[in-house]
Amino acid sequence: MKDEWKRFLLQWVLPVVVFTVVIVFMFAGFTANIKQETVTSYEDDMVIASGEYAANISASIRKMEAVGDALIDVIVNNNLANFGASAVLGPLVKNSDAYMALLVDTNDKVVTDEGVSFLGTSLSYYDSVINLASKGVAFVRDDEIKGNSALVVKMPVNNTSHKCVLLYYPMTGSVLSRIVTVESDADSSSFSLIADK
Repeated sequence: MKDEWKRFLLQWVLPVVVFTVVIVFMFAGFTANIKQETVTSYEDDMVIASGEYAANISASIRKMEAVGDALIDVIVNNNLANFGASAVLGPLVKNSDAYMALLVDTNDKVVTDEGVSFLGTSLSYYDSVINLASKGVAFVRDDEIKGNSALVVKMPVNNTSHKCVLLYYPMTGSVLSRIVTVESDADSSSFSLIADK
């Protein structure tokens, strides 16, 4: 009886135990491998989506700068004093996504697209925007003229540091959604985390 029991253990129980242990280890390895591949795939998708967000933002800013370049050509090639800043800036605002445009002169005098004049130094963010690189973009929480948050694109006139055009683009509504909308499985908060890193 003892020999039969040993034979039974060796023939059936031991192979079943070994087979079960092998299956458990294979399943654990397979699960870990699938989990790692899923994480890697998700990270790759997030990086691609972030790149698409960055490309959209860059393309939108280039379009804004192209509008500014056309305006600068008009200002440089014509005597602005003959027909006034509002005659140039007004149509620009009406025919672009910008909601406001300012012409800044070398003595910090500012003229809006509506023909209103004031000193630029009265704006709290003025120095930081004026001191941007030749072509620069800045975000202002309050434009202090119309009370909007805006993306301000600085376009220098004749490569001078102070004489420039400031184009104000709204940071709400359709312009913002066009800038930051990308088809992706990841949501905008996920993009923000990756962009922050």
